[in-house]
Amino acid sequence: MIFVIYRVIRRLVRELAGRITIILVAFAGLLLVAGAIFSYVEYRGLWEGVYWAFVTATTIGYGDIYPETWLGRVVAVATAVAGIALFTALIGVVADHFAAKAARAERGELPVREKGHIVIMGWTRHTERLVEELRANLSDKHIVLLNTDGPVIRTASITTVRGDPTRTKDQLKASTDKAWAIVVSTGDDSKTILAVLHARRLNPQALIVAEALEEENIDPIRQAGADRVVYTGGLGGDLLASAVFEPSVPRLIADLASSVEGIADLVEEPATSYAGKTFLEALVEAKKTEDKLLVAVVKHDGMIIASPPPDYRIEDGDKLIVLVKSHREKSS
Repeated sequence: MIFVIYRVIRRLVRELAGRITIILVAFAGLLLVAGAIFSYVEYRGLWEGVYWAFVTATTIGYGDIYPETWLGRVVAVATAVAGIALFTALIGVVADHFAAKAARAERGELPVREKGHIVIMGWTRHTERLVEELRANLSDKHIVLLNTDGPVIRTASITTVRGDPTRTKDQLKASTDKAWAIVVSTGDDSKTILAVLHARRLNPQALIVAEALEEENIDPIRQAGADRVVYTGGLGGDLLASAVFEPSVPRLIADLASSVEGIADLVEEPATSYAGKTFLEALVEAKKTEDKLLVAVVKHDGMIIASPPPDYRIEDGDKLIVLVKSHREKSS
């Protein structure tokens, strides 16, 4: 607690150094002048006068030293009024600072001091749903939105920072260098490539996921530093076509893609408990014991084997893509 208070005071002094210095200099001048006058008119030593000026200006008023002449009383009134005025000025400076800081925060102008969080760069029509899905699945991770034109959101788990995702200094405002994961969706592949380049340079360890609108830009975005590139440009056309001749397929895909809506989810799980077993053995066991349907195996290098042959043997370190009933379906 003491350390926190110390940090707050140190930050205040650093940020308000100029104005606080003026008030402190004025206060020191008040003590010297009032103390000298008091010691002269009351026939006391200079240090006694300064001490009296301090306890009077701060309205402590111990009463061990007090004016006995009418001129001394005039000095006492003036010193008390000046002390109150300086104290009020100090409170006003601090209050103005916090008010200005709160206003900047409401506008998304303040940098964040987060670590191990998720940074979402850019604002598109997908962003709101993206945030919703991340909150549903990674509720322990703070989300920082870095954009120039999205809504300013400030909650316990979401913070908006105004800035250009393609500029390093703005990425630093979002603590990109300390982020756990970075999602780049700017609505412009050229901006996405530049944002990924800066993000990867700032944070070599972070997981970077980026959206590609054009198929030809998938490789450049990956070469810029993205670990995973999601091509959304052609997905809409594929789903629209499927809706014509197999209408249930796009409905199921939309259901599986969402963890906040629908009756089923696709999840990725470690295959540790099934290591050494054939896919058929794991398939039967998962369905019997946990009512799960194994759909695919993800190898160490990220290769996905969809619907493996029955005799395919699962290895330690593999992951499984599993179809499970949604928790919303179970609770209904």
